[in-house]
Amino acid sequence: MQQLNLHNNVMDPTHVRQALSYPVFQAAGVASPRTAFAEVSLTIDGECDREPLGLYTLVEEIDKAFLRRHFQTDKGMLLKPEGTQGLEYKGEDWAAYSWFEPKSKPKKGEAQRLIDLTRLIHKADDAQFRKEIGTMLDTEQFAGFLAANTLLSNMDSFLTQVHNYYFYLPPKSDKFVFLPWDMDLSMGAFFMAGSAEQLQDLSISHPHVGENKLIERLLAWDEFNKTYREHLRQLTEECFGEKGQTTTNLPIVQAALKDLIAQETKRAAEAQKAHGPGGFGPGFGPGPGGPGMFGGQPSLEKFLAKRRESITAQLAGKSKGKTPGMSFGPPRGGGPGGAPGGGGFGPGNFHAPQILAAADADKDEKLSRKEFLDLSAKWLREWDKDKNGLLNEEELKNGLNEALGAPPNAAPGGFKTPAGFGPGMFLGPPLLKVADADKDQKASKNEWAAQFGKWFKE
Repeated sequence: MQQLNLHNNVMDPTHVRQALSYPVFQAAGVASPRTAFAEVSLTIDGECDREPLGLYTLVEEIDKAFLRRHFQTDKGMLLKPEGTQGLEYKGEDWAAYSWFEPKSKPKKGEAQRLIDLTRLIHKADDAQFRKEIGTMLDTEQFAGFLAANTLLSNMDSFLTQVHNYYFYLPPKSDKFVFLPWDMDLSMGAFFMAGSAEQLQDLSISHPHVGENKLIERLLAWDEFNKTYREHLRQLTEECFGEKGQTTTNLPIVQAALKDLIAQETKRAAEAQKAHGPGGFGPGFGPGPGGPGMFGGQPSLEKFLAKRRESITAQLAGKSKGKTPGMSFGPPRGGGPGGAPGGGGFGPGNFHAPQILAAADADKDEKLSRKEFLDLSAKWLREWDKDKNGLLNEEELKNGLNEALGAPPNAAPGGFKTPAGFGPGMFLGPPLLKVADADKDQKASKNEWAAQFGKWFKE
């Protein structure tokens, strides 16, 4: 092994989500990283000796050594897409596919293979799609990958269309496969997609946010849907069942980490007392049971039981689950109130207080139409970096990240999201889609004002 990753689990106060989630993918037949736990300390000669830095999850890197172990070769094209909605078709010029972030320079045939796949997903009719998709994508492997994400309610993933997965083209099969990455917000912890209680009942027929052509076209195909549901049935019992591997391993891992988490909680409390609250993350309140965005979550034992109950009911046709609606406007297929069972399930849970605080000029804790439209006009002025009176997708993403990237009560100098990451990644594309009346991929001043006026009226 050439590289290891130390994940600090800043968004997972339980510290166990990554270690328990990757084995679910392994059970689904999906190659995924191994994990361990590490108590990390720092020594600098003359300055400190074994200063405790806390508990980390050690995660195997997806690299050439990983590929050799799982695919018996380190050749082929490995990509880690970031910021691209699903597998978007970007035209026939490979230069337009930089968002797919190849880990090495792909061969011409490999690059063309990706272009051909994205074109098939977005341009082919159903007959051609179903005839050819199995020659380009390992559909059996994808059924397992999708089932594992759905079981885990792992929304910070391909289900949100933008990141946290690897995409690999092995040279022998010449069929793309998906590989999971970054599990610290699995098991109902991705607050931007809804509360843990809502994610316990995530729909198995529409587990993704907004539009994802690959998932939608495959689930509409009876042959694939049957395979996916069988994977889901088996995984639910083998992992979340009363004697399942996740259910069995959870108390074992918790017992092993109990003392280390207690020490970390104590250090966090002492640091908060000395320096004030830390802003965006568990620092709002120390420990797994503390207050704040990531503290005070329902127990993982409850998530496993409720998720098993929900999926069992959905597979039996007794429930439809909740369709995630982390977008502007109702989820696809929903009426004015959104998709069935989807009420209240989306970014409003988190962002409504921020928007209210930003727009409420008279501080009466309500928004008038004028205040709401004044905020929209202010955003357009500030986000329109090239001053052409139009907002493109990149300006929307960056503007939303800046406006909504941290809670309104975050302490100065607290947690800052990484560059480019934030709510704009998820909310920017659907916002542009609903506001762009003339479909020119930009929102004009009039389109922008009209959309905000429509929202206020609704």
